[in-house]
Amino acid sequence: MCSNIVTVRDFCNPDNNHVSLSGYDLMDAPEITTNRISGALTEHYTQVRPFLLHVVKTEFNDLKNDFLSVISANGFAADLIEKKYQTGEFSNKPLPAANFERGFTLYKVNKKGNSLKSLRINTLFINSLEQKDSVNVRIYDGNTLVTVTVRGVVVGINEFNINYKVQSNSARIVLPSNELQVASTPLTCFVGCNGTKPNDCAYTKGFNNGDVSVKEGYGLNVNFSCFCDYESILCDLSTSYTGKLLYLKARMRVLQEIESSDRLNHIVIYGKDDAARKRAELQAEYNQTWNTLVQGLPNILKGYCGDCIQCNKIKYVTNV
Repeated sequence: MCSNIVTVRDFCNPDNNHVSLSGYDLMDAPEITTNRISGALTEHYTQVRPFLLHVVKTEFNDLKNDFLSVISANGFAADLIEKKYQTGEFSNKPLPAANFERGFTLYKVNKKGNSLKSLRINTLFINSLEQKDSVNVRIYDGNTLVTVTVRGVVVGINEFNINYKVQSNSARIVLPSNELQVASTPLTCFVGCNGTKPNDCAYTKGFNNGDVSVKEGYGLNVNFSCFCDYESILCDLSTSYTGKLLYLKARMRVLQEIESSDRLNHIVIYGKDDAARKRAELQAEYNQTWNTLVQGLPNILKGYCGDCIQCNKIKYVTNV
């Protein structure tokens, strides 16, 4: 989820506050007050702000699913399959220790009109020659260094699920100097994987103290895939549509919680009718905003035409 489309202001700890991408903050909603929400909380949430943050996250997931459904109904979504590849093979040939970083770089294939394609590292493999409680693997993602600590490394091929989304066009995956004694892992996924036609996802180059001409992963191997990141469209539309839609959805969810609460206090007992009336008003506003977004989809999606979006059938179908 792209962060902070709609924020929840923390009055007690201002350092926790972030700038709202849409300009909407849930605490600005007229029907939301700390006393009113705390009066309807259940045993699952005892504090107001964590509850509201949970509401925003949940409603964004619902909004994302609704959006994917409507672009599919309109015939825009072209690729919902996430095919997986592996960067190399394993051998038992020992590699000498080295006092520098070694591994490989995974490069995303960039094609014109393919801006929605994102690269994901699903699984990390380590071909180890020794047992270790923990091992640090470094991922240089553009200008960002991410350290992945894996635990319980044994002799042989170790598999770890990391589900890491690459933020830039490449990710260099390496072991620090003398971190672990490893066996050879020859790279096989170059411009084309395993001698097949060039794949449309990513390819590798070895990395040995700056040398990229090698065809060796130095004990490291990954399972990777490319997927259509339709969520990024919602992030791009945060100031025009997504922010308002998420703001309205979150408010409706909070009012629904008040209506459904089984707590016995004056806030709940005397507030149910008002909550139901207000929720109906918000639903009408939400439907109007959603339908306006859907009607504008053909023009909006023209900027995303490519592998993920087909733009040859201009129509719209609402699902509200």
